[in-house]
Amino acid sequence: IARKDRENGSWRKKLSFVRKVFTDESFGKEIGFDVNNMEHLVLIVVYLTFLKSGQIQCSEDGGHYRPNHHANEARQIEETLRKIQNESNAFLLRKIYPLLPSYNSEFTATVPLTRIRDIAHRSDIPHDLKQEIKHTLQNKLHRCAGPEDLVTCENILNKVTAPGANYSGEFVHQMQIFHRELKEFFNATDLDDQLIALQKRNEPASSTAEPIGEFLHSKHSNFAPLDQLDRLIVVRKEISAHMVELQDGEVLQRVRLADTQLENYAFVLLANANGALDSYSHKNDLGQDDWKHLLRIISASLENMQLSGISAGEAIASNAEIASILNNNLGRLSDKSMQLRLRAALERVSRLADDFSSQTSQLYMGRVQPLGRALGVDSHAVEVFAEAEVRSNVTFQMSRAVDLSMKKIRVLLQLPPWDALLPGSAVGVMQIVSSIDQLTEDKLAQDLIVVLDSATGDEDIPLSVKAIVLGHDLPHLSHLGVRARQANCVFVCAEEQGVFQSLKNDASKSANQLKQINVSANGDVVVSNAQKSDTQAGVNGDESSSGDQEKLVASLQSTSLSSFDLKTTAVIPIEGSQQNAVGAKASAAGLLSSMATKSNGLFEAAPGVGIPFGVFYQAVKGSSEYKKKMSSFDKLSLEDKVSSAAELSQMVSAVDIPQKIIDQIQKAFEPTTYLMVRSSANCEDLESMSGAGLYDSVSNVLCSDTTALKNAISQVWASLWTKRASLSRSQYHVSHESAFMAVLVQKMVRSEYSFVMFSRNPVDRTKTDEVYMEIACGMGETLASASSRGSPYRLIYDRASKAVREITLGNYSVALVPDESRSNELKPQTIEYSNQRLTTDAGYRHSIATRLGKIAEFLESEFGKAQDMEGAIVNDQITIVQSRPMMI
Repeated sequence: IARKDRENGSWRKKLSFVRKVFTDESFGKEIGFDVNNMEHLVLIVVYLTFLKSGQIQCSEDGGHYRPNHHANEARQIEETLRKIQNESNAFLLRKIYPLLPSYNSEFTATVPLTRIRDIAHRSDIPHDLKQEIKHTLQNKLHRCAGPEDLVTCENILNKVTAPGANYSGEFVHQMQIFHRELKEFFNATDLDDQLIALQKRNEPASSTAEPIGEFLHSKHSNFAPLDQLDRLIVVRKEISAHMVELQDGEVLQRVRLADTQLENYAFVLLANANGALDSYSHKNDLGQDDWKHLLRIISASLENMQLSGISAGEAIASNAEIASILNNNLGRLSDKSMQLRLRAALERVSRLADDFSSQTSQLYMGRVQPLGRALGVDSHAVEVFAEAEVRSNVTFQMSRAVDLSMKKIRVLLQLPPWDALLPGSAVGVMQIVSSIDQLTEDKLAQDLIVVLDSATGDEDIPLSVKAIVLGHDLPHLSHLGVRARQANCVFVCAEEQGVFQSLKNDASKSANQLKQINVSANGDVVVSNAQKSDTQAGVNGDESSSGDQEKLVASLQSTSLSSFDLKTTAVIPIEGSQQNAVGAKASAAGLLSSMATKSNGLFEAAPGVGIPFGVFYQAVKGSSEYKKKMSSFDKLSLEDKVSSAAELSQMVSAVDIPQKIIDQIQKAFEPTTYLMVRSSANCEDLESMSGAGLYDSVSNVLCSDTTALKNAISQVWASLWTKRASLSRSQYHVSHESAFMAVLVQKMVRSEYSFVMFSRNPVDRTKTDEVYMEIACGMGETLASASSRGSPYRLIYDRASKAVREITLGNYSVALVPDESRSNELKPQTIEYSNQRLTTDAGYRHSIATRLGKIAEFLESEFGKAQDMEGAIVNDQITIVQSRPMMI
């Protein structure tokens, strides 16, 4: 960009360069531009911004090109932008439109902007002024126009209208008209003039004129900011509804520019509305009118985000819930259930604002400075660019109202700033990392307290990690949470970013120092200095679970091949199946069928079949290379283990699935049945080793699709050697030669809601009568993997009192649902909680929790020990798909 800028001195040539970037594919390839690359689009936005603001100097090129050439360049650019616009880049492309000249018909004429020629030849102005206008403005404009010409025109206008200037009134009037024309050409017209022009032309439709008039009346009559915003949004909605119908051309450009100006003015109005926030922050309790003001700010911001193409789907869904509370439930904020509902909605909006702010910062950071330096732009303009982009967007004003609202709702709910998944005490060296994968082998040689920015849920927890402080929320019953219990790892999540940043800052000052962390069940977190003599107290204050781990290791090390049935090589029904043939998960699923019958309608179980260990064993036993790599695995360094695991996984993936296995599965189900293909390894779902989430499951597998079914089984087999699974076995000294994979194939339940449930409270073990449950919309992967940001419905059922206690309501942005167009795939679907009965109906919520609690009580009794259960709810019917011993 910098090189082409130097080669093209004039504004016209610089615009022509940008036009070629978008319209000439070969030219784009020559300079390395990819129209689908957001980072490349950002560079164009930055370049055009610097160009229009005068930070990039334009020079005459010796040619003679009237402004109609510039207008035609702009038209071609905009036509191309419309073709490439999508949900991801819409907010970015709309930044380009105001940076281009107008291509209204008067500017695409052969000889545009002729008024200045007539002005320069007037007889009622002095000769020196004529010469100044002719040479510095008229001739320059008509041979090589640029943004500097508007500055020249403004200087002349200021001169002839200055106090004491004695020029002809008609001359001054003509100069003022020309100044407006020039502003229109450079797209520098103010909002009022743009809207009045649309109103006069009935653009984009005659129905727009009335709401434009009402908005302008509110603006000029100084209505309250939020009342002006209401009318502004009506205008933007009208414009948006008709804009999609417009053909490329000057009408579309005028309408689009007015809309961007309305967005800019919405920011001003939101800033004015936020003026009340200071007084609110000093109030102990907000009144109903205060909450109404805050929620109106948030709702108006979300509507403007949607209309500007900023995460439009998420903005619509978030606003539906905010608007439902604002319009229908504001009077119920004294009710805890409504406070929890508002908290969930606010957290979702906060996440939306944070994500957009982070996305914008990441797009601009690291790109503005090198481009600015290469272009010779003023260093201050370069330094503030990215921050200005964030702080000038409506999301910035929205986040101010959201932040205050969240503080106030947390006060109402008396919530601590931390959420303890696994309370207790731990001693270790403080380490700050973005992800667990950043912990190198040398760091893992010592006990650690890890301050962790983010987690995806796929991670395994190294045994040397004694405590984790996570920078965001996490489902308590996720696979990662279960692994933390198995590793006896204290685990706490930040509910407020401020406290996390404070702890992180303190940790950075004491990095590599030995510290002790104490986390209470009610969310108190204390970090203090420690000595080498200090002992690990463990989770919930228990002694370390190393003894249990040693028993587990001894048990698995003593296990020989003869302990497993490796001779059965045919698919078998899970009802009555044996653990030594199909694994604990599949055999337990078989028991659930008989228990469902015994429960008298409490729940259903998913029918299924098992692919025994013997099928896997027969498939891999002939590979000497597989055996060689497997036997040497534990001798490798951490880095080499990761690469070796990938190779072993690839070897398993390449193994052919016998056709008879596929035939037997397809005979067990109807052809149109969609299946869940799940791991059932011999080293998972055990009482002392859960292996939660270490191995793969594949959803949405069409039974009649042989290729999809084979691929799913192959993926499950190969997951025996995922990084997380292989490293987990290594750290627990589990023999890889003794690890086998069976497969559980079940009829898939298309979940309306999915849940994970523990028959005992895993956070506070003193409350032995409490059933702890987490529920999410859609399929269960959201809860199990913890890969989605947000909170589930978190409820507790007390078996003694039969009471239900609500902890959180759901606020995940998307549900994972079966992709009907692609087998073996799930797709995200935006959730609108104002339409979710589990959000809107507290009675229904309590009814579901009570039923789940009774199921947990029943299954704990049947299995004879505390259970970790997963299941689905469809049309109020509850299905249990898995039950395993709970890691306590």
